[in-house]
Amino acid sequence: MNSYAQPLRMLRDRVVARVQETADDQAAHAKPRRLYVRRRQAGRLRGIVNEDLLIEMLDGLGFETVYFEDHNVLEQARLMSQAEIVVSVHGAGMTNMLYVPEGCLVVELSSLQIIMLRFGDFNPLALASKAKYLHFVVDHDWPDQETIPDFKTNSIVGLKVDELAVQQLRARLLEHVEEVEFETLMEEGRSLNDASDFDALAELLDDYAGRLLHKADMHVWAANCAASGGDFHGALDHLLRAVRLGPMRQSLLERGLLLAHRLGQQIAFDAIASDYFCHSESAARSFFAENGWGLPDGIEPDVPSGAEKQTYLQPVADVTV
Repeated sequence: MNSYAQPLRMLRDRVVARVQETADDQAAHAKPRRLYVRRRQAGRLRGIVNEDLLIEMLDGLGFETVYFEDHNVLEQARLMSQAEIVVSVHGAGMTNMLYVPEGCLVVELSSLQIIMLRFGDFNPLALASKAKYLHFVVDHDWPDQETIPDFKTNSIVGLKVDELAVQQLRARLLEHVEEVEFETLMEEGRSLNDASDFDALAELLDDYAGRLLHKADMHVWAANCAASGGDFHGALDHLLRAVRLGPMRQSLLERGLLLAHRLGQQIAFDAIASDYFCHSESAARSFFAENGWGLPDGIEPDVPSGAEKQTYLQPVADVTV
């Protein structure tokens, strides 16, 4: 997945040269464009539930909505060659990533089903064009978000976004276009958090949270601010978001489990436990054993089968968030 065939680069060079040869004065001097590639309605369409929220956000950042169905192959390549950011749903249209300028951010809207089935399909195109290629994972258009729709039965299903996902994508796009300011904000946030200056940190987050929503650290900082004011339920909400963004961070998983346990929040506890056992079962087993918790459903015990299973929410020593 970290390589491409040389003829792919040759094809890119030839097509981009053809785009330049056939460009009129307007196309030759066009400013970098931000494109949202949308599909025309069709019988096999994999649509996006709440797509209006996505389009409204992208419009506010200067994006144009385009349909590749309205353009021939050369025109599609021309559009992409002028782009600085492209957002599109997973699909065959992503092959046009081959023609974007070096450093262009290409965002593929994906689901866990798509990641499991098709991850890496377009990596060679990103490598050949030297694009910045991002999989942005959202929900399935599916009743049960805890299951992956069966491909043989349902093919690839559509996507579903909510306001939080849209705003997290907005933050990620702003990071690309305002890289220096973003790094400054992150450095200031880390400094205030390390100094336990939670009043100043809360003020920073109030002003700039919309630019940092896609970072797990930002939600950890928000949890610290909430906990410093005694709002432990608010802290847990932020830790849950942080876990979703950083599901392999062991200290974050354990902190979330301890707080959910302390507050008696079974649903939150189960959600974090699921991530922990998924990414590091041996560490999760040890942590559960240390705290005297029974194993989640579906996890086989390491003890004799006749041993009694404990419930999750047994009283434990108080924890500080």
